[in-house]
Amino acid sequence: MASVGGGAVGAVLLLTLPSASFDAAVPWLLAFATVVLAFGRRA
Repeated sequence: MASVGGGAVGAVLLLTLPSASFDAAVPWLLAFATVVLAFGRRA
């Protein structure tokens, strides 16, 4: 479920933000995803 939400947020950001802003946001989005994967619940 989190992957669907993350994909939706990423798609909205891609479509609404200017290219330079999206380019600046991508490293932060990847860092957030890494932290969530590293410290999230184990299945």
